[in-house]
Amino acid sequence: MQRTSLLALTVLWAALHAAELSAQEPFRELAIDPSIAHVLDEAEIDGAEMVELGTLPEPKHAGGLRDFWGYRYHACSFDWIIGKGDQFGAFSLNGDHYQPAGIQSGLGVGLDFHFLSGPVQSEMPPRVFDFSIGYQFRRRCGAFGYDLAASVMASSDFEGSARQGIRYPGHAVGFLQFHPSAELVFGIDYLDREDIRLLPVAGIIWFPRDDLRLDLVFPRPRVTFVLPPRPWWSRAEAAEAETDVLPRVSREHRLYVGGELGGGTWAVQRWESYNDLATYRDLRLSIGLECVDDRGSRSALEVSYLFGRRLEFTSGIDNMRLDDTVMLRWIGSH
Repeated sequence: MQRTSLLALTVLWAALHAAELSAQEPFRELAIDPSIAHVLDEAEIDGAEMVELGTLPEPKHAGGLRDFWGYRYHACSFDWIIGKGDQFGAFSLNGDHYQPAGIQSGLGVGLDFHFLSGPVQSEMPPRVFDFSIGYQFRRRCGAFGYDLAASVMASSDFEGSARQGIRYPGHAVGFLQFHPSAELVFGIDYLDREDIRLLPVAGIIWFPRDDLRLDLVFPRPRVTFVLPPRPWWSRAEAAEAETDVLPRVSREHRLYVGGELGGGTWAVQRWESYNDLATYRDLRLSIGLECVDDRGSRSALEVSYLFGRRLEFTSGIDNMRLDDTVMLRWIGSH
């Protein structure tokens, strides 16, 4: 026991003595390998510019007006086309197979559910569906960019023969920046619908100001304007900044006006035994309010005026024109 106590005291004294010597000993420079000494001599280290690892900003996703979005990017939506009886309304849950903005390539799966209201005259089924899988590849190389996509889609009520509803939509679109604030857009959009198989893509994307983007591109034109921050928003952000511990997500609000071709083609069963292809088409003029955070996540509320509406069948039976109506939509995308 005495030997153990003596050994413990000796070890403790040695540790304290070493700590005392290290405290009294002046700081010694670390030895530097002569082979890398000239590299360190050429490097100028400014202590004021050093940033702690925890304060480094996270990389931002594509969300700014001047970012490269490609021709189409992933979005989910709830759509309500107002209508009943023979005026054909619908409520849809949509999720497409395209890649989020800022992602160069990938394989995606899309699911769309459409709950139909009428028209009574044509005996449309109460529900139709779209299931798709597609690959998208896009990239920006200096002044030139491109967006390529190919997919397989099954559109049907899955009551009769769904094979007629197999389609192969895709697109091939190029972007050429010919001015610091403008770029040319050209290509094709293959819809593979019964009414419209192929659409040309042509136009110009123009940035007159940092807060204004003009996508003057057929068939999906759009004008986006960044709203200025409201005074009460500014006061709220200033008050929260004093108490926030974690970094807050900043948000930008935008107002946009756009147009597009809506609708689709589905294989349906009619009169309990006859298989047919139904195609619904409309033209949409939309206005929406969009919120975008610094990570690129988007959400928008949109109101659209639908006109030029038609419901057509491959058999030609009960083809009909539909009255104009309104669509309400919520969109979420990345």
